[in-house]
Amino acid sequence: MSETCTHDCSSCKSNCDHRAPQHEPPHARSRIQKVIGVVSGKGGVGKSMTSAMLAVSMRRLGFKAGVLDADITGPSIPRLFGVKGPATGDGESINPVSSRTGVEIMSINLLLDDHTTAEQIDPSLSVEALVSYLQNSHSYFLDFRLPLIRRKLIEAIDCGHSDVSFAIMRYFDQYVAEVRKHMNYEETTVFPYVRSLVQGKSGNGKYHIGIFSKQHDQVESRLAELKNIIIKYYPATGSNELNSVLFDIFSCATDLASHNRIEDNLFVPLIAELERKNGCSR
Repeated sequence: MSETCTHDCSSCKSNCDHRAPQHEPPHARSRIQKVIGVVSGKGGVGKSMTSAMLAVSMRRLGFKAGVLDADITGPSIPRLFGVKGPATGDGESINPVSSRTGVEIMSINLLLDDHTTAEQIDPSLSVEALVSYLQNSHSYFLDFRLPLIRRKLIEAIDCGHSDVSFAIMRYFDQYVAEVRKHMNYEETTVFPYVRSLVQGKSGNGKYHIGIFSKQHDQVESRLAELKNIIIKYYPATGSNELNSVLFDIFSCATDLASHNRIEDNLFVPLIAELERKNGCSR
């Protein structure tokens, strides 16, 4: 650093040890004034939920807010806010997708195609093993995970003296009822049908796995509705207990969405191939 240094590196071409790091100027259309980074070196610690709650809280305070989901391997912000892509652009910039809460969302999920079918199914995959896995998952969610969350939610909120608490509990119970209805449908209709296919039967021609694949739309719709209700009515001064149970709800919702993707991308194509081999007609 020379004796005449003004400490203004913007116009200085010297490559000295005291040179401040230089950054690319913001996009000409950018109107962002403040940036809050939510980062962690570990997954599953609540980065997405924290970012979502910060953005919603800022909106409730009257500020414009957006979330840039920089997670490449597991972006979940669009699911938390119940938004879907694709994001649009005009050749110079990409427009974020607006959620019901008014928070603008941009994520890698909004730039990629949403593939719902598997490109290749391993022929050695056991149908019976996959059905057993799905049944065990149903028992885990219905008999343990969801009841536990409900108990924690009751302890964390005042169910008798708050319209907000009542709304959260009502939508949670409605969502659980939708999940239970869907999983019971699998247990009583889908799995017996699949086992008949494994035994070499061709079915009665009135049912096929494509009917089952349409059932997920209802579950995903209720999931998005539940998330929007919780985000909209989440109290800005919530207790640690409520923060904890809301994180459990978001985490469980993500796990249920992954469960649905296994069924859509693996189970359904596998059974469709089994139907083809058995000569089932639609």
